[in-house]
Amino acid sequence: MSGLVDRIIGVEQGKPFSPAPDVGTRLQVAVAVSAPYDADPQTTPENHFDTCFDLARECGRALQQVTGDLAAPLARQQLLPLYFVVDEDRHGARSASQIKVMEDAYLGSDFAEPGEANAAATHLLAAWLRNPVELYHDMTLGARRALHADGNYVDAVLRSAAACEVLIKHMAWMTTWEAREVTGADRVASDRATETIVDPYVKPRTLISLILAPRLQGNWDSRLVTAPVGAWRHLVAQMRNNVIHLGYRPSEREADAAVAATQQFETFVLDRLATKAATYPRTALLLVGRDGLERRDQFGPARATWNNESIDHLLGAYKSWLDRYHLADEHE
Repeated sequence: MSGLVDRIIGVEQGKPFSPAPDVGTRLQVAVAVSAPYDADPQTTPENHFDTCFDLARECGRALQQVTGDLAAPLARQQLLPLYFVVDEDRHGARSASQIKVMEDAYLGSDFAEPGEANAAATHLLAAWLRNPVELYHDMTLGARRALHADGNYVDAVLRSAAACEVLIKHMAWMTTWEAREVTGADRVASDRATETIVDPYVKPRTLISLILAPRLQGNWDSRLVTAPVGAWRHLVAQMRNNVIHLGYRPSEREADAAVAATQQFETFVLDRLATKAATYPRTALLLVGRDGLERRDQFGPARATWNNESIDHLLGAYKSWLDRYHLADEHE
């Protein structure tokens, strides 16, 4: 490998390539990969870099498979790749151009501030209470970690899909609980048995079309990838199916699109729920939260519920209601 590096950077002949001092002091060559730079005008430095790095990643994956190594797979997020194009003239002299260091490696985060430590206590309590909001945030954080820190694009897609499914199901189930158990007037899905709605294996798209769209209204059209629900369907759900059923390995761009689509979908769904705080104040307080409702200027319709009912008690009542159906399924 060292001979290949020497040949690429011009040690053997021509003018040697010397990185800028601030680059050279920070980098050490771990592996060098070269690929012909196609003269096709469609070839860009970005997709040429992807070609080179894909080769390095696939070689690393093959070595890990034969050795059984359990280290994280080779990923740009753990390195500072140095990319450049080497031109060689007819006399054999080489010159480097389009030099760039990819400086988006994940180097860790700072220590938690005092306010963040206090907020962490709230998340810890939410985890102990099996709050679906905490579970959702843990999965989305895991997806971002897989994308930006681990470079594990399969995991980023699957965690994004799982997070969206948690959000879809609990929002559909919680609005059903509030309509049937608390207010006693389910005008949207009264013709559907509760058992079919809270079935753990019900498909998310079924809950969207039969429960969420009629309850929360708004544009739930999934045909356009530019729309929030369409982005979830095409960039998250279908990509998840490709990974699980076809053995597909998503690229970094596809994983990034899945993570971004999850955030877009979350914003849309919570926005829609906030507009229905007068109809589903308990669900809005449990899933959007008081701060979220105030940011959307929708806390007013939920104020009476906030003042007169315990959020922890409401969460416990919802979980007990849900457990009645899920535990019954386990014993059948």
